[in-house]
Amino acid sequence: MSLTTPFFSVHEAHAALPSRVRLREGLLVAGCYVLLLWAIWSPPRRQIVVGAVALLSMVVVTFLRRLPMRQLGLDLGAFRRGAWIVVAAACVATGMVLLSAAFGTLQPLASNTTVLLRTSLYLVWALEQQFMLQSFLFVGVERALGTRIAVLACAGLFGFAHLPNPVLTLATLAAGVLFTLAFARYRSVYLLAVAHVILGLAFAVAVPEDVHHHMRVGWGYSRYVPK
Repeated sequence: MSLTTPFFSVHEAHAALPSRVRLREGLLVAGCYVLLLWAIWSPPRRQIVVGAVALLSMVVVTFLRRLPMRQLGLDLGAFRRGAWIVVAAACVATGMVLLSAAFGTLQPLASNTTVLLRTSLYLVWALEQQFMLQSFLFVGVERALGTRIAVLACAGLFGFAHLPNPVLTLATLAAGVLFTLAFARYRSVYLLAVAHVILGLAFAVAVPEDVHHHMRVGWGYSRYVPK
């Protein structure tokens, strides 16, 4: 099994797995994803509890798979191989900011905390999202249905989780394709988390807040009150 081959031909390990294992993977992915959606569409207090249960379930399932850390995207050594992705994300982010400044829509980060603290917290959240999307969802769907389907399916699931925010849904659908393609090639959630933060912060300051509703999704989107 090679993890250094071109996109869409990384490996098709699902073909060697028994049908019962592939079915189990599919059911576990579906169950945990439903928990995640429940959290997203819950009010704040319930969201914290259900979200914690969903994340813990994904962590437990991921490590019970007993797969190599490299296949799960948790090997730090993979960061160096795909460092260009961070550079590319920085270039795209710079372009977004410059374009926004030219059109007069550039805005500061809407936050009650310092930029450093906000960025640090966002990095943790981005790492959680990439773990859920890649180490859990992508690896699970890949084991059940194969790499090609996993790339498209996980991009769709990533975008769907950002409903009913139309701007974020479209943005995360496109980003989901790129993120999962990169994961299929380089296997690093750390690499993608850094790229996620760079692009996310640029999006937050480049797109007017009344358009992206303070980056809210699910239950919180309709409760957004413009400042």
